[in-house]
Amino acid sequence: MGKYLHIITGLKTGGAEAMLFRLLEKDPELHTVLSLTPGGKYYKLLSNIGVNVVEVGSSNKLLLVFSLFRVVRIINTLKPKVIIGWMYHGNLVATFVSMVTKVPHIWNIRHSVSSINYESRMLQAVIKIGALFSRYPCKILYNSHASAIQHKALKYYSNKSFVVPNGIDTSICKKKEQAVNNFLIKNNLEGYFILGHFARYHPMKDHKCFIRSISILKNKIPNLKVVMAGSNIDSENNALMSIIVKYNLESTVLLLGEQSDVINIMNSLDLFVLSSAWGEGFPNVLLEAMCCGVPVVSTDVGDAAVVVSGAGKIIKISDNVALSEEILNFYKMNIEQREDVGKIGVKRVCELYDIVKVRSEYVKLWNKCL
Repeated sequence: MGKYLHIITGLKTGGAEAMLFRLLEKDPELHTVLSLTPGGKYYKLLSNIGVNVVEVGSSNKLLLVFSLFRVVRIINTLKPKVIIGWMYHGNLVATFVSMVTKVPHIWNIRHSVSSINYESRMLQAVIKIGALFSRYPCKILYNSHASAIQHKALKYYSNKSFVVPNGIDTSICKKKEQAVNNFLIKNNLEGYFILGHFARYHPMKDHKCFIRSISILKNKIPNLKVVMAGSNIDSENNALMSIIVKYNLESTVLLLGEQSDVINIMNSLDLFVLSSAWGEGFPNVLLEAMCCGVPVVSTDVGDAAVVVSGAGKIIKISDNVALSEEILNFYKMNIEQREDVGKIGVKRVCELYDIVKVRSEYVKLWNKCL
């Protein structure tokens, strides 16, 4: 059985889930993943590469405590060398079962908390409980410096803190011209300035700010097309559609819903935007855009400014005017100028965030707790 046992809140589409998958791709036989909630995109993806994946809980997070006994039994059977928690609920479960089984454990915190008041009452409680138990893990791994600083302010034990960024397989970002052309033709996007926004529908992603910025640009960029993707980003989402209709953007915005592979879509873009207002630690989607050579405009969340650097622009959170201005600035550039910015992004990702280098850092820290 694998020597690493990962306990994660769930395996639906998300940055933490994507990073878990990337880390386990190389040696899947060494890992077991316990998901505290059922189903999800990454349940299938992890199983398909040979990772032992077990669903141990309920979709109701309040009932997770009843899964603890089963988790303990699984650990006693598998006898892993180290338990690795992912996200707040997974971290707490890792601590509780570690106390029983005496197997050392590690926490992964993937969330930034610029203000705890932005979070739901339930999550606020879980974050505060986490602070009380933060002395117990062997190490606490953060994916951003911003998150490490913010959690220290929230009374999280800091002497065991390490920051390891997210990573990406840079080989998958290579542009496939035929696939890109097929996407453009299929969606009647040829000849347009294409702006991308990929994020699940959630208040923290601030879709309202993004749509308002597009409304400002509607008459300034006559050939503008906006491609949006993510969970609940479709015409069935009444809240999203009401904003789009309010600003008469139905013919400007293309809603793609959740996509299993965004790289070909990303390679079709002229510019990518991240508009999140809070909660981001280290946005994977910025790596994907930069790896594809697409310039980015991002709000100043988590470590976005550190990641982007010269590969795009950083703006204040929830400032739709500033966002529209930066989008317009990139539109006014010629293709060669945008490509030059994109090349900076490719260079940064290859040098700093290649998954081979990042995975090595994670494994090194995991093994120090064996």
